[in-house]
Amino acid sequence: MFLAVAGASATSIPANFVFAEIPPNTTQVTLPYFLDNVNDNVFLKFRIPDIANVVSIQSFIINLSVFDDGDGGGESGTVQFALPGANATLASFFGNLNRTTVNSQVVLPIPLDPSVIEQVFPSIQDGTFRIKILRDTGDFFVGGATVSIDATMVPEPGSLLLAFSAASLVALRKFNR
Repeated sequence: MFLAVAGASATSIPANFVFAEIPPNTTQVTLPYFLDNVNDNVFLKFRIPDIANVVSIQSFIINLSVFDDGDGGGESGTVQFALPGANATLASFFGNLNRTTVNSQVVLPIPLDPSVIEQVFPSIQDGTFRIKILRDTGDFFVGGATVSIDATMVPEPGSLLLAFSAASLVALRKFNR
């Protein structure tokens, strides 16, 4: 699945937030979104514009923002990468989000380990992916998320031509000595 490409380079690529949605009919909702015993999950959808040029992913980090509504605490939740079939569970969080507000959100960094990156890579080939946040206990707001991806990209055709020309020139000079 992961290929080594001569001349390929690792670079940071964008993953743009598209919208938040809730099941069962993928109804779009606004953020922050309140999770409680009635609305117990929300999906955050992202788009990767340059996915066609990605050969492999070296790092994939989700920064999830959550906060409380000022009640007694005891909030917990689970974060999953939505996949066809069973989702990949990425992290669980718990504790007291009390005294956190829309202006002082808790940011939970969730790095994907290499085995999870390999598991989710085929599902993002269309350029989109969804992160599912589930409320386990208590109630809290999902403020949003950002995603950082470092990937190896297919080199531009012009850079391949330049690399081939330079290699040919070096070989020619060595041959002519």
